[in-house]
Amino acid sequence: MSITYADALPRRIASIGLAQNGYRRALLADSSAAGHGTLLYAVEGLHNDGPFIHPDDFRKLNGVLRYSEGDTANGFNVSAMLYQARWNSSDQIPLRSVASGAIGRFDTIDASDGGRSHRYSLSGAWRRTGEASATQIDASLVDTRLELYSNFTYFLEDPLNGDQFAQPDRRRTAALNARHSWPEDEAEHREPQARPRLRAVAQDRVLRQRRRRLSQQ
Repeated sequence: MSITYADALPRRIASIGLAQNGYRRALLADSSAAGHGTLLYAVEGLHNDGPFIHPDDFRKLNGVLRYSEGDTANGFNVSAMLYQARWNSSDQIPLRSVASGAIGRFDTIDASDGGRSHRYSLSGAWRRTGEASATQIDASLVDTRLELYSNFTYFLEDPLNGDQFAQPDRRRTAALNARHSWPEDEAEHREPQARPRLRAVAQDRVLRQRRRRLSQQ
């Protein structure tokens, strides 16, 4: 499977969305000529509270900046991408507390539950294709981070401070892929024709005679 990002946009994009529960979204994207190539950018911001009494206050930011020259056969590109998010989490709540009326259906026990995450990446690609060979190099650097704060037992283990715990995860990855290819030798991989009649190699004719002997009684 091959995924190719757009190097240019046919037209500028500007979008704003509003809805209930604090939903707001804005998007701006465009591309223009820069130097000998094309510079493309896009920025998206989103906020959403959801239907909860303690709002989710979900905030997300996406961004991309890409410079490219040439095409997929002969050219190069460099891309920087960004993702950031923060949110509150209502988590699960006891059914007995909802049934008794102590809390509402969209309420929460520990309002400090939630999380945050980010993903930053820098990638590039270089291509050269000629009559006798083709070369391509791809490289990338990615930094990701996730922090979750959850509380499944509330105050069961620690009545004073509560049972909330953190689940942190941070990863940094790097990748490099280089490939050089040559055209295959046609003589080595030539497929035979499917039963063609090109010329006669030998032609023989066989004449068979049968003689029957008759006798009189």
